[in-house]
Amino acid sequence: MSEEKTGKKIGKYRNAVLLAKGGMGAIYKAEHPTLDQPVVLKMLTLTGNDQFAQRFQREATIMMGFQHVNIVNYFDHFKTSNSYCMVMEFVDGCSVAQLLERHRYLDDDEALLILRDTIRALAFAHEKGVIHRDIKPANILISSKGEVKLTDFGIAHNQDVETDGLTKEGMTLGTPSYMAPEQFRDAGSVDARADIYSAGVLLYECLTGRKPFAAPSLPEMLERIRKGRYEKLRKIRPESKIISRGIVRKAVRARPKRRYKDAKSMLRRVDRYVARHNEDALRRQLASLVSERRQVERTGGGRMRRILKISGAAAAGLGAAVLITLLWWTLAVSGYVPRPLLPYRLGALRVEVPLPDVPMPDPLVTVDLFRVGSEGLEPVKSELRGRRALLDTLGIVPQNAEAERRMLAVRPLIVKRGIYQAVVRIGNDIHTKSIQVSSLRDRRITMAGSWGISPAVTLSIPWEPKIGPVDVFWSVKKAGVGSSLNDIVTVNVKDEDGASYAVSPGTVLLNSGRFYEFTFSAPQYTSRVVEAWLKSGISRYFIVVDLLSEPAIIALSSDLPFRQPKLDGNRTYRQGGDEGGFRRLPILKDEPQEILLSPGGYRMTAGRGDAEAVLDIELEPGSRDAYRLIRNEDKTYQWLEVSE
Repeated sequence: MSEEKTGKKIGKYRNAVLLAKGGMGAIYKAEHPTLDQPVVLKMLTLTGNDQFAQRFQREATIMMGFQHVNIVNYFDHFKTSNSYCMVMEFVDGCSVAQLLERHRYLDDDEALLILRDTIRALAFAHEKGVIHRDIKPANILISSKGEVKLTDFGIAHNQDVETDGLTKEGMTLGTPSYMAPEQFRDAGSVDARADIYSAGVLLYECLTGRKPFAAPSLPEMLERIRKGRYEKLRKIRPESKIISRGIVRKAVRARPKRRYKDAKSMLRRVDRYVARHNEDALRRQLASLVSERRQVERTGGGRMRRILKISGAAAAGLGAAVLITLLWWTLAVSGYVPRPLLPYRLGALRVEVPLPDVPMPDPLVTVDLFRVGSEGLEPVKSELRGRRALLDTLGIVPQNAEAERRMLAVRPLIVKRGIYQAVVRIGNDIHTKSIQVSSLRDRRITMAGSWGISPAVTLSIPWEPKIGPVDVFWSVKKAGVGSSLNDIVTVNVKDEDGASYAVSPGTVLLNSGRFYEFTFSAPQYTSRVVEAWLKSGISRYFIVVDLLSEPAIIALSSDLPFRQPKLDGNRTYRQGGDEGGFRRLPILKDEPQEILLSPGGYRMTAGRGDAEAVLDIELEPGSRDAYRLIRNEDKTYQWLEVSE
């Protein structure tokens, strides 16, 4: 490292390290002699320009009187032989501009936290009569702990003491991309609404990674700013939150009268949002982004839409190609494609199982196909399952198709021509077939060009059901706990004709080839119905059932406005009963609102601090209770049990 960057002493500050250098000044990191902490030295190295020197001195004068958690602290200022120097707090982190370079854009929660803290700093400055006039990502620092601090009041305007003539009438100061329209006309006459405008631009850039009024040239950008023309936030980031869109829309209006009237009005809007979230968690999330050194690729909303459009078009084209291919194969296997268009290397194999015309569950049909080669059997397809014909599934019986109506079929297998061995399992029956599969074109020639007749090799294997006794066993448990309920459960068994069957503890003997309905009931538990199809050939059948405790019902009400209770410290609860899942506790109304809970102990609270109402309840299965939230004369809240 060069001597210019190490071992330098500036005034009383030691070990000054150069961080940045420009035409007008330099920034150093140094050690404070008594505070035992690093500081930043901002030095004006340009000489011979009294106006810049006066502006530098004025910034120091303004900032020495500022003490705010969201504004970089200024400790000292002094003059050397050829420069002016300000001593500021060192923020170990990065600027928002650097953060956006790494991450492209931020989520709403992160961006709104940055905006909230920035507006807090502006509200403080505005109360002191100071307008910043240069709000932009580069002037907002974020520490490694997620603390947000505003810096660089170099062109700030003090409305109370502006008597030095540094900002002359008609002068333009600031960064054009973030300046309000009136700041271009006369920077000396702007008020707090100019900073509000820049804060809106800041939020827009944090959420999109782009400036709202960006243009190829400065005149075009000025025209867009003057007319307020920019691409709306919802178009670039459709997933952005409504509050973010509303803040941007109001803050960057071209006419100052239509913006937030002051920083406090804007702050109240953002404060309400942040208050509904865990601020510590948001700040840790922001700190993690600052500490992350690698750049994260994030796709902007506009680019994402283009990617989605291209992906959608590609998917549509691919889908059309797949659909055409499937249609061609379907017509080819069905015999509706001319012979010259049929493949001469590929053939097809169909497996059909005619079913007896008796009401019973369909058997399980699977096919394993092997190619016979010089080295033995080579697996080609495995466990292909049979299914009903589409018309049969829909309950439609075409004319002259009675045999097809009661049929299970395995979809046609497209394979290379050759010798194959097919192992077909129907229920507990196994059939092995050795067959030759010719190409579809060869089969069509052999069939003398018959139109509408499938050129696939067809295996039609008949099946007769085997009726026999089946031992059915069951195990009933308490849902979520797993403890057995077999000792208290009652089981009712009926067949498809409605006939009931006597059961033994945990088992019953039934016949295969039929449909049965099992009803499991237990005191204080919700009954459960299980439908069982005992297929042909099986000898044992097992059923495992979880029963839910019968839910308890609580009816809550209150005539106090906008009161939402908490259950065990949460705004959400796990709903009892069959639906389950988590639900949000309702806002209390005068009309009772019911919630379903699983039996057990709960704590219901409402209000805050010493005024909080606390209710400890123990719910029994199937119980029903009602409570009403009231406010006492001493302003404390209380739950009252009421009768419905």
